[in-house]
Parts: sequence; structure tokens; C-alpha cells
Amino acid sequence: MIRAMSAVLLLSLARIGEAGPSLVYHLRHVRAPGSIDWHVAVQVTGLDPAVRDVLWELPSWGDWSDLGDRYFHDARGEPPIRRVASTPSLLDVDLPPRWDGTLVLRYRLRLAGPGSPEFRSHPLIPFATDRMALGFTNNTLALPLVSGARLSLPRRLLIEAPRGWTVTTGFGSPSTDRADLRLPEEPPAGVVALGRPVEVGRTVTRAGALEVVQFGRPPPVASTLLEGTSRLMELYAGSTGWSPFESSAARVVATDARTFGTAAQHGIHVSLPDLGLDRGISEPRWRHVAHELFHAWLGWGLQVEGPLEWFKEGVAEYVALRSIVALGLASPVWFALAMDQKLREVADEPLARTVPFLGAEVAWRSRPELESLMYAKGCVLAFHLDVRLRRRGHPGIARLVGDLRTRAIGRGGALAVDPSDLKLALNAAGLEETVRRHLEGVALPDLDQDLGSAGFFVRHEATDLTYLGVGLQGGALLFGTVDRLDRSGPAARAGLCPGDRIFGIAPLRSAPAARDSPALRAAGVEPLGYGMRLFRPGLPVTLDVLRGGQKRRIVVTPRLVPGGTVRTVRPRAPLVRRFFAR
Repeated sequence: MIRAMSAVLLLSLARIGEAGPSLVYHLRHVRAPGSIDWHVAVQVTGLDPAVRDVLWELPSWGDWSDLGDRYFHDARGEPPIRRVASTPSLLDVDLPPRWDGTLVLRYRLRLAGPGSPEFRSHPLIPFATDRMALGFTNNTLALPLVSGARLSLPRRLLIEAPRGWTVTTGFGSPSTDRADLRLPEEPPAGVVALGRPVEVGRTVTRAGALEVVQFGRPPPVASTLLEGTSRLMELYAGSTGWSPFESSAARVVATDARTFGTAAQHGIHVSLPDLGLDRGISEPRWRHVAHELFHAWLGWGLQVEGPLEWFKEGVAEYVALRSIVALGLASPVWFALAMDQKLREVADEPLARTVPFLGAEVAWRSRPELESLMYAKGCVLAFHLDVRLRRRGHPGIARLVGDLRTRAIGRGGALAVDPSDLKLALNAAGLEETVRRHLEGVALPDLDQDLGSAGFFVRHEATDLTYLGVGLQGGALLFGTVDRLDRSGPAARAGLCPGDRIFGIAPLRSAPAARDSPALRAAGVEPLGYGMRLFRPGLPVTLDVLRGGQKRRIVVTPRLVPGGTVRTVRPRAPLVRRFFAR
């Protein structure tokens, strides 16, 4: 009965005021014993019956196709469909000889639990708890492909939530129980969230309207998030010279899921998993909010893809760090330590000295080490460019983003930039040598010098490193499974065993120490160097582990070894204030 009603509703919606082809989605949130699914029905009408090459595609954004039927299942179509064996995200449509140009597809999406193995390995698939669910249209709404092409056509999305739940999306303001939304004609990328909100906030800024909805567990922080995000919007608009939210609201959904944030073109999801611990928004979480928000300026309003993916992510990361200090949401010392950590992430990475950032196109997200390089070295490069630009009297890298957009508008067409655009803009600002050494070449910037230009006094001090005698599977830095162990080392003596999975650690340094690799190799401790640069020396190390499904806490007294250095920074108040001035 429900299925029949859905079909009638879809057909009626598709025919309301539409001329030519149109598409309607109907998404229902359904709980059953042991699972939570999204039931999706899609109907396309008005296609040319003469067309014979038709497919359905559920884009594998977030690589959901690795999960197969554990995510996308029970698909049925009218006309009938069959899976394309070589591509799990495609369904072939078996068109009858006499076809009226109408397609119907029904399928179910199994939502992951936030702590499930599926979600940990695929954090962009939709997830659900008993109080909420969140996903993205990118991998929940199937698209028709006609002769291999995605169609631009009127789209409508009807969402049915459990009674009393709020529907929040990047396409319209929150509503109760259900939503009826018009989507962009191009395949949309947006947030879809359902649940019982902890807090909702709305405001209007000089950069545009802003809506914030918080799901998950208390305490409520949506009003705090609203105030800080609105200030970020105004700062970004002022520093770049424009705002992408002049005609549509910025919509932010905050959850307590332990994942990374995601900026879709219609809506932003920010992860605040530590709310119950510090009863507020920490500096790293503000960085996370600021980073995703800046993608509205760099990534949507100015399209930066392919070989400049590093620029999009690296500049967003740097601007986020700088901006939260400018607004008083983080301290200057925290900024300096964050930049130090970025450099440490790539200092020993061979790719940092072999991959030119303005060289041939690099598939930045194809390998974990490349993606890390994009965020870490890209951020260090952005800081260096900002310092160099400011020393030459330029307003800085955020205004450079605005300048690139102005150039793209002047050309007409898509607001897209490529490496030659960036090189031209930097050379015009007098940074030819910087481009040659650090972007076309592979030299790492001198972070001490850049911090000095930003108003910090920098000093390097020797420090001991903490040896536990542990190696994690895959060389993981913080959390993972123990696969190598010094049998006479501190961790083994404390009771750690191979196969234990470390999920909690303390106490950590404020920033990782650097290490003298030759000295450590001579001491014979480098191969089992888990945590050596991370744990604070002179204190017992607490490891929370899982063994046989049981949680254990193991306290290790590490062996101290020489061979480390730490960068200490002290802000010179007038100079630092000038650098971070809004």
C-alpha cells in the first residue's frame, strides 16, 4: 500500500507544472529490527522514447561500492534493471520496444552506525543513530544517464521523516516531519539530515544568512557555533572581497559523530565529537568549522580541482588556522604549534621533496600519503605565500583567492582556475622566486623564518623521546593494531600484547618533537618508534586497548632516549597582533 501511494505521489509531483523531462525523488527513513534504511524511489518522466542507451547511476562518492549490498540493496526498476557487473554503481535499463519515456527506480540504503566498521572505513556514507541520520545527496540519489551523459533537468526531493523529527538539508530551511524541495537542475551535492535537534540557530550577517542545526547529544552549542561561524563568514567576505551567500543561506549541520567534516555545495556537516568532554567548541573543532566554511569561497565559488586540489585544501586549512586566531577563537601560540605539526607531518615524507605542486597533474586523493601532503605541505606553502605576499604590500592569500575569481569572471564561462592562473597571479605579485623554488620546485619553506615574519620568537631545544617498543599495523601514528613488539621493552613489560588495538592514548605533547634519525638508528630504537615524538617525556603513558572484545587500560613507564628537538615559540605581542589583524 505504501509503495503504491509512493508511486502515485511521485507521478503527481512529476507532472505539477513541469514541461519536458523532470525528475522526482522520494526518500523515507525506515527503522526495522537490526537496521535503519533509507527507502528511495526515483521517477523520471518526459524522456525521448527514441533513446535506447539508458542507465541508472548511484555515484560511488566515498567509495560505497566497496561495501556492495551492505549499503545499496533491493534495487528494482520499471522498466526492469540489471547490475553492470564491472561497475557496481551502474544499473542497465532493459527498455521495451515501445517505451513511453518514463523511468522508475526503487532501492534501499542501509545506514551505518557511527562506530561501525563500515563507517570507520567509509566515513562519507550515510549514518544513523536512534535520534538522527545524516547523509549526502552525492551517494544517496541515483541519476539517470542517457547516452552516457547526466541530464540537466528539473528535480524535486520529497523527504519523509519519523513523526516529530526535523528535516534539515542544504537546499532549504528546516521543517518538521517532511520536506518538499526543489533541487538544482545540475546533479546536486548537498547535506540531508533528519532527527531531533538539540538546538537550532538562525541569523543574518553582512555576508548573507546563516542557519545552524545541532543533532546528537547535549550540551547545546548551536548558538555558540552560530555566533562564531557568522563572524567567520564576515571575515572571509571582507578578506576575499565577495560572498557566495548573497543569494542563498549558509546551512551548517553539526553532529557528535566521530568523523571529519564535509563541505557540499549545498550545506556543510561539521563533526563535534568532544562536546560532552569539554562542554564547548575546542580550537581544533573551530579549525574544522573554519576549513569547511572556506570551501564555499574556494572550491564552490571558485572551482579549483585536479592539479590544484592541493591549493584548495592547503589554502583552506591555512586560512582557517589564521582566521580563528584573528577572531580570538584560538591563540597565536596554538597557531604556531599547529603549523609546526603540519611541517613535522611531511618533514620525513619522501614525497614532500619529490612532488612539485605546480608540476604535472597529480591524483592527490589517489594515495593516503599524497592526500596528507596536500593538507600538510599545502598548508605550510599557503602560510609561506601569505607571508611573502604581505611583505610585498599585498593583502594576503585570501585576497589572492578573490583576485583569481575576478580574473575568472573577466574571462567569462566557468569560475575555474588552473595552475597557469595561479602562477600568473603570484608572478604578478612579485613572487617569481617563490614559485620557482617552492611550487615548481620541491623545497620546503623555512617555517622558522615565516613564523618570525608573523611576529613569533622561535627557539629549538633538545628533548628526550619516549620509547615504548611498539609498532602499529601499517605504520599508524596514533591508533591501530599492535603488530610488532620489543619483548623486553617497556610496553611488553607493562602487559601490551601483539594484536591489541590501541584506541586511546595520553598524555601527548602539545606538538610532536622532531627526531635525529641517525642518532635513533644508532640506538636501535627507530623501527619500533610508536609514540616516540608524541608522548610527553618523564610521565607514564596510558594506553586504552581492545583485546578479545574487552577494553583494558595499560600504563607504561617509557624508556627515555636522546635525539629529539622541539620548537618553542613566543609571540611578540605587537607584531603578532599586526599579522593576525582582521
